[in-house]
Amino acid sequence: MLGHLADRNGFVIRICDILVLAELNGLSGEIDVPF
Repeated sequence: MLGHLADRNGFVIRICDILVLAELNGLSGEIDVPF
């Protein structure tokens, strides 16, 4: 259970990091989010 939650949280954090990097690079309008 804890491992599942940790994996899920890590996945969400990873997505947030990608979105933040996209914003910083000014590409947020060009990136297709896969979900």
